[in-house]
Amino acid sequence: MLIALEFTGQALGRLLCALCRKQVTANSMSSVVILVFGTVGGFMPSYMAIPPILRWLSWITPCSFAFEGLMLNEFVNLELDFNIMGASGSEVTPIDIGGNVWLNVYSLPRSSFSDTTYIKLFDIIMVFAFALVYDTLGKY
Repeated sequence: MLIALEFTGQALGRLLCALCRKQVTANSMSSVVILVFGTVGGFMPSYMAIPPILRWLSWITPCSFAFEGLMLNEFVNLELDFNIMGASGSEVTPIDIGGNVWLNVYSLPRSSFSDTTYIKLFDIIMVFAFALVYDTLGKY
């Protein structure tokens, strides 16, 4: 997934260089684009914390597919070895947290569409598709 995201970043850089006449403009545009991608990617605010009017941006952001694929790969059915203290009535008791509970906090947008394996495969194909589209647009 990280290699696919690296290919996408390189392709996006080539696209921005092809669109701009000066390197300074391409650098500035890349900062803005990466900021938008990071903001709606699902890891700075969780998907449900993004205003509903902006949630559609996660479908055109390669970072959201990469983040979702990595999160599903790392946390599905994971047994964590630590406890988090939680309140139970008036006393504080340890609560065991597993990977699936951790994933529910992030509320990934496509995680409930199908089996986890197929979603991870879909995510990596989408990230490579973004790289292909960016490279093709940069070429023309």
